[in-house]
Amino acid sequence: KPAPDSVNEILRALDVPREAAVYVGDSDVDADTARNAGVDFVGVGWGFRPHEVLAAHGAEIIVESAAELLAQILRD
Repeated sequence: KPAPDSVNEILRALDVPREAAVYVGDSDVDADTARNAGVDFVGVGWGFRPHEVLAAHGAEIIVESAAELLAQILRD
């Protein structure tokens, strides 16, 4: 990370298009990895970095629980 290689390999192995994938993470490096891989990013507020850092790295959505994460994923 933040190289997109692992994300690209997972997408290839699972035959998932980028637009159907979401990267969930708790750090600026996670957000950068998602951006570099061309997939959406959802930040989690209970992790390593504060909301401000996640937002500064492009997190448009930051969730506070696994239930909220699931709701966001199912929403789209």
